[in-house]
Amino acid sequence: MSLVQGNNNATYLDHGNIAAINGATALSIAFWAWGGAAVSISDIAKGTLHFFDMGGTREYQIREAGIWTLITAENTVPVEDWRHFGMVYDGTQPATSRITIYMDAISRPLTGINTTLPQGSDAATTAPTSLPSSASAVQVGNSNVSGVIGHLRFWTAALTQAEIAQEQHRYWAFRQTNLVLDAPYDDQLAARDYSGNGNHGSWSSLLSPVIQRQGPPVSYGGKVLVTG
Repeated sequence: MSLVQGNNNATYLDHGNIAAINGATALSIAFWAWGGAAVSISDIAKGTLHFFDMGGTREYQIREAGIWTLITAENTVPVEDWRHFGMVYDGTQPATSRITIYMDAISRPLTGINTTLPQGSDAATTAPTSLPSSASAVQVGNSNVSGVIGHLRFWTAALTQAEIAQEQHRYWAFRQTNLVLDAPYDDQLAARDYSGNGNHGSWSSLLSPVIQRQGPPVSYGGKVLVTG
């Protein structure tokens, strides 16, 4: 199952202020994405902290707006093809290795906007030792929308590469420890969180009609929720 959203900012999901993320020194995210046109895949963000934001050359961006930005190489998010992504943040690590981005369980080098500067080279390429605290909600698709997101999971822990790979084709999260959000988007408009923490999604609006399509290659298969 997956969630496909329509016109930019017309309809987005709000999972509420997941307090466990605020001030966290470790966080991992895993999800499936289908790339549409450039700068059009659904953003995953909490206030100024953007966990996934595809750039104009199809790079994966993670950033705290106006403070630091880390990006993968161009075309990391392919056109019209399912890919599984993982983001692992560990604030206890040196500045040069606090964030790792995985595509299909393979790590991708990270630089800043200036691609000659790798992670940790200067303030603009350095993630902090703990994530910022914010009353903002975790939102999916409130900018750069018309992409496809499925099986979104958050853990307040730094997962290993092997653990990210273990999650890739599983319908439900394998690792339950530190799991704070497990939203397969397999339940029509409910967008429920099956982690047991009650971080269910609610819609900002329903301005677009809903249709269904095939989802990513997880163990049970499924359909895709489409708006727009």
